Amino acid sequence: MTEQYPSDAELNGLSGTTDNEQEVLFITTGEAPYYTSFYKTLYRLLKVARRSGDCRVFKDDDLTFGVRAGRYYNGDTAVNYAEVLAQALTNNQTNYIYLTAAGVLTVNTTGFPTPSVTAHIPLATILTDAGTYDGRDLSEGGDITDYRGRMFINVCGSSNTIGIPVTSLLKHDAMKDALPDAGDGTYLGLADAAGSVIVGSTTNNTQVNEKAAFYLVLPREYIAQADVTIRLNAKVDVARNAESLLDVVVKRVTNAGLDATDLCLTAAKDLKAVTAFADQDFTIDGDATGDELAPGDILYVEVAFETDDTGGSSNGHAEIGKAQAIIPCR
Repeated sequence: MTEQYPSDAELNGLSGTTDNEQEVLFITTGEAPYYTSFYKTLYRLLKVARRSGDCRVFKDDDLTFGVRAGRYYNGDTAVNYAEVLAQALTNNQTNYIYLTAAGVLTVNTTGFPTPSVTAHIPLATILTDAGTYDGRDLSEGGDITDYRGRMFINVCGSSNTIGIPVTSLLKHDAMKDALPDAGDGTYLGLADAAGSVIVGSTTNNTQVNEKAAFYLVLPREYIAQADVTIRLNAKVDVARNAESLLDVVVKRVTNAGLDATDLCLTAAKDLKAVTAFADQDFTIDGDATGDELAPGDILYVEVAFETDDTGGSSNGHAEIGKAQAIIPCR
């Protein structure tokens, strides 16, 4: 069924009245001249609707588009986005149009970013074909799909990055115990120096798999069931001879202890040739059936770093310089 209007009698009864909330005038039946009141009504409607036009995408030529001016907050920073015109589109593609949190207009043909990884404001998609497109909205049979509703209802898809001090990493199978000063074949070690890093055992023509772990509490601002990212800045100090894997296992802590399900969606990463610190991201499933994450949940995060120099003589070790959690927040 279609949405219902009030009865004809109720609508006609609005003649000569004014809406209490927005002060929009209902023109008096039979008023002459009617157009002054009509202009008042139109003026007020446009004023009420003005903010809903912020950052609206529109057609300005066959393969270009414009974006209206708009305002929004990026954290504590107020961003005033100025209107732009003549922005190029790719022909015969779905073009995804969005603003970065800092207000940089971006167009690609691959899709909107993951909000938990890249804070952004989705604006629209435009489907081009044969050198042009229909500038009407999709609901009107056109080629523009307006995605700003996601911006109005959610706060920019922002994320909160939490630093995990390396001193908070503990023995994975004895979480009351601190790590050793260096990797010992079972546990990763905590280098005893200012600006410490996590280090593994030095190996030469051998293979070792060492672990550490920490707890992560999801803050109250966390968006329930959104994916979380664990980011480890890691490397090997000397290239390893064989596959050397950095892996993350994440389990939710329940009233009965650790749940059995590993929520990490990202496979182990081979860092055998990564000799400069680089971010390694691991995605944590926020809406796994039976393990849907919510604000206040406690996560057990286990980090394993295997370095394999079998058949070689590189005499090197694993290092993790920084650990972070990137958490989608309201």
